[in-house]
Amino acid sequence: MKRDKDYYGRRAMPEEVERGALFIAKTALPFFPPTGTPFALETASGTAEVTVEAVHCICRGPEKPHEHYWLPVPGIELRALVTIMPPSEAGGPYHATVEPNGSAG
Repeated sequence: MKRDKDYYGRRAMPEEVERGALFIAKTALPFFPPTGTPFALETASGTAEVTVEAVHCICRGPEKPHEHYWLPVPGIELRALVTIMPPSEAGGPYHATVEPNGSAG
């Protein structure tokens, strides 16, 4: 996972492909609008209204409940490099690119 103020990116893993959604690390949440807040995401297939979704999880056991965060991104393929760029202007859409496995470092 790579996150800085300019972009968020990671390679898609099997669970992300199954969900059709990119895992968002808790430390990357400030890069996005608050969870549950709709925003526009532009991809090669068009622009969609999406939200960062918080999903309750007990993968660490029932005594350690927590949340995982997911962002729906169309076109995710296994090991594809998914990069999310912030809006270029206030109120504009975020931009997502999906580079198939093998086409980028």
